[in-house]
This record gives sequence, C-alpha cells and structure tokens, in this order.
Amino acid sequence: MLFNNTHNIGARAYRESVTLIRQVSATDEYGMQSLTLPKGSGSGSGSGDASVIGTFPASVAMLSGYAKTNYYQTAEIEAYEVRMRYVADKFERIIWNGRVLTVTSCEDVGQRQRELKIICSNREVI
Repeated sequence: MLFNNTHNIGARAYRESVTLIRQVSATDEYGMQSLTLPKGSGSGSGSGDASVIGTFPASVAMLSGYAKTNYYQTAEIEAYEVRMRYVADKFERIIWNGRVLTVTSCEDVGQRQRELKIICSNREVI
C-alpha cells in the first residue's frame, strides 16, 4: 500500500527513476510527419526535438505480458503500472531502465493532484 498511517503518500514506495517525455510533431525532408524521441533514448534514431520534462521517482510494476500478431509480425507486448507524485505537464512516453514505454492511460488518483497512476505498454517485435 502506498499510503502510511497519516494517509500521505509514502516516499519509500518510489524506488525507481523514470523520465517523462513530451513528444512533438516533426516534418522530415519528404513532408511526412512523425513524433520524435530525444537522442540517446534507446529506441529509434530520434531527432532530439522531443522535450524531456524531467526525471522523477516512481514505483513501476509489470502487469502482464502477451504475444500478439500484427501485420504478419509477432510482437511481445508488456503492460506496466507506474505510480508517481502528481506532475501537471502532459507527456506521451516514459523512459524506464532503457525501455521506452508508451502511455496508455493516466489517472489522477482521488482527483486530489497528489498521485498519478499511469498504465504504459512496451511493444517489441520478436
């Protein structure tokens, strides 16, 4: 449980470090638009146009993992639950342990702007 006896978020629950990424739309030399990742994020080439919101302490837990076939490719999809203190900025990706996680849903727990519950997924082609 993340709350202590005084119903405050326990700081000891956040043992991991995550980096929040806000992606921006970029147009390449052929006129195609795409979302960018920062350079050195570990996935894709990245043009460096995405903005890094910052690195925050969090609690990360793997929910499930399953294999799915998309367009004749088998992909392993992993779901994660990330809990962290409330951040007012919008973000689309989370970098954790060298993995680039895509944010599926983000919930303000209790609507009190104290804690975020974020569901993320990671897709790797087998």
